[in-house]
Amino acid sequence: MRDLYEETSLSKEKVAKKTGFLDWNMQPSIFKAYPDSLFSYPLSTTPQLRALYLARCVTSEHLLAGKAYKRLSTPSAGNLHPLEIYVQIRGIKGILSGIYHVNSDKDTLVLIRDIEADGVEEYVDLEQRFKGMIVMFSLVPFRSIWKYQQRAFRYCYLDLGHQLANFHAACIAEEQELTFLSEFDAFGLSKIMGMDEQEQIVSTVLLGKETEKNVQMFSSSLMRVQPTDYYEQAAIQEVILKSYQAFDTPIADAVLRSVENLDNLILTRRSAREFFLTEIKKESLEYIMHLLLQLPETIQCHLILMRGEGFKSGLYQGVTLKREGVFINKMVDLLINQQFILNASVVLVFSSPTYNVKLLMQSAYFTHILSLTLRAMNIGLSGIGAFYDKDLQEFLETKDSILYTVAVGNI
Repeated sequence: MRDLYEETSLSKEKVAKKTGFLDWNMQPSIFKAYPDSLFSYPLSTTPQLRALYLARCVTSEHLLAGKAYKRLSTPSAGNLHPLEIYVQIRGIKGILSGIYHVNSDKDTLVLIRDIEADGVEEYVDLEQRFKGMIVMFSLVPFRSIWKYQQRAFRYCYLDLGHQLANFHAACIAEEQELTFLSEFDAFGLSKIMGMDEQEQIVSTVLLGKETEKNVQMFSSSLMRVQPTDYYEQAAIQEVILKSYQAFDTPIADAVLRSVENLDNLILTRRSAREFFLTEIKKESLEYIMHLLLQLPETIQCHLILMRGEGFKSGLYQGVTLKREGVFINKMVDLLINQQFILNASVVLVFSSPTYNVKLLMQSAYFTHILSLTLRAMNIGLSGIGAFYDKDLQEFLETKDSILYTVAVGNI
């Protein structure tokens, strides 16, 4: 995986050579759509489906260059959204038992196949029928590869980490307990769900409980519907899908449970692209530093403080000042000259001695939790997946792989 990190790293030379024109009229569709004739439930107005709605819904829409530009309750690199959500529902009052697709674009839960004694349980290591929801998250890498090529490897799993965190938050807002599965047959499950090489299930979550009733396997795969309106093969896609790892160590659960009006925070969350040019309050900075202690031991956080009450500006390793200085312009340069960072108060850089997709997911998961909790304090956050890897490593004086960077400031 270290070789893959090097291959997908950015440098000033690489960025300078990318002079190709990107025709946005050729962007692949970001929403998978099953036939309109299939039965469906409205997501936003069906109480039993509220968690699914909050997890992935359209929260703003406007025209951009004559095309509808939709943003969701989860962030995505380039707003490309290389993800889909499916769910098996059984034994929920008022909802037909079956396999469904979450169509965020149309605000519907679409029934793909009804079920009785059959289901996907065996593919997720369950021996008996499961009452409740088996939620399945898939990746559609071409949506991201179309723009980012090799670097899409990183963005797909950062997006997935954000999505899993948002689903976790949605379940807590709806007072539902969930379990991330560490064992499931990704390839078998994807095949029975009717997917081809363009799409694969990469994470599964349970809401409910296993019963004592026997369950049967499906006798045939579900209908096959292409996840994009067109597709071009790329070698990095196979690498992306073969590299998946189960996300089995969620963090910051207690933090989410202490947040008030969590459902509203989910619906109003937005990646900040403008900050007020003011110091971040001391108590807010201390809160961020406290949350950083909940990161997995395999992830380090470097905190670059530009302006904050009660603390010296400089580079911090965790809560310890490592190097004093004003590094605002340096951060803008290292994060590929993104000018909105000039007004940020803090930049967080997550790194690890090792490199794999679980670490990418965990860093994005934590970032999303942080985003929701800081939003309640009128503090904004923007995850930044583009940076000059080696230059940033040199600035931090580390050989760790850089996983993710985050700008934080008052809004």
